[in-house]
Amino acid sequence: AGPPDNSNTLILFALRDHLRQIEEALSGERNLGSFHIISHGSGGTLYLDNDVVDHSRLSALRGALDRIAAALGAGADILLCGCNVLAMATGETFIEALAKQPTPMSPPREIDGG
Repeated sequence: AGPPDNSNTLILFALRDHLRQIEEALSGERNLGSFHIISHGSGGTLYLDNDVVDHSRLSALRGALDRIAAALGAGADILLCGCNVLAMATGETFIEALAKQPTPMSPPREIDGG
């Protein structure tokens, strides 16, 4: 199989800020229908190599998240593929907080994963 023909794949470089790389790749994009991040994770935490995205860091990352969200269309799907990111109450709290950022990101309609 593989990704659809109309999709782009970004492989992040280990020695650079990962959120910044995502911002750069999405700059100028608008109305994207979906955005997927495949990474490591744990309950309420997304690991992008040495960059940690969790509930406690959302305020500090607001600018980066706003710029990423600006590329998304209304009702766009955000898929976080990281083991156990949505696990436990901390995972639910993280997703709810992410969805409430000033540039809102829709909470998942369906939660699935290991």
